[in-house]
Amino acid sequence: MTGRIGIGGRVRPADFVIGPAKPDKIASRDLMDFTYKIVGGDGREYGPVSLDDLIVWIHAGRVVVETPVLRSDLSTAKPADDYLELRFELNQALKKALLVDSDDEPAADAAIVVENAGFFPRFCAYVLDWFMLYTLGMLLNSALGWKPPEALTPQFFGSALFVKMMALDLAVSFAYTVFFVASSGATPGKFMMGLRIVSVSGEKVGFSRALLRWIGEFVSGLTLGIGYLMVLWHPERRALHDLIAGTKVVMQR
Repeated sequence: MTGRIGIGGRVRPADFVIGPAKPDKIASRDLMDFTYKIVGGDGREYGPVSLDDLIVWIHAGRVVVETPVLRSDLSTAKPADDYLELRFELNQALKKALLVDSDDEPAADAAIVVENAGFFPRFCAYVLDWFMLYTLGMLLNSALGWKPPEALTPQFFGSALFVKMMALDLAVSFAYTVFFVASSGATPGKFMMGLRIVSVSGEKVGFSRALLRWIGEFVSGLTLGIGYLMVLWHPERRALHDLIAGTKVVMQR
């Protein structure tokens, strides 16, 4: 049975590779004088705690290789794996999580191996969601008796009807996207494509992060779509709005 790293995170050996130790000029005795803070998957800061307490958090799954950690002698946070004093404990926690007991039957809640979703499945999910939003918007506009003229003139785009239709579309997009992402981690389109939105540490996306990601999609649109195309070359296949909200899209089968 595959183990877990982090709250709600799923791992396999290829997902986390802890690099070789880097030179560190700090003597081990000095490490006991430092305190540490971490940034959790919810975006909140926790700490300060001692090195011993931080090690307890590592083995409890609260700190993984990519968890942002700020040591008291530094001004900016770095991934936990960048700290030499944490490497051994991170490796030990990873080994424990990946232990397989061949004598046990597969558990009902066995971990699902996930991988970052590529551009094509995300694009298909986007098209499915767009079609559903368009259909829903048309039905609501029809129910309200709002119908644009057959010939779209400049006067229409400055009319009160156009403003009301745009406001309705925005409200529907907000309710559809934020509700589904915050409650189940996926819009209907992503669900049909076997995709799930999680935080960078693999945790469930809450309302605030889902809202930030929805706003971030407008930023990606303002870049003429480049923010969406970033999935093609980003090492973790994350779009601009994923970077803004601290999320990633994974395949779940």
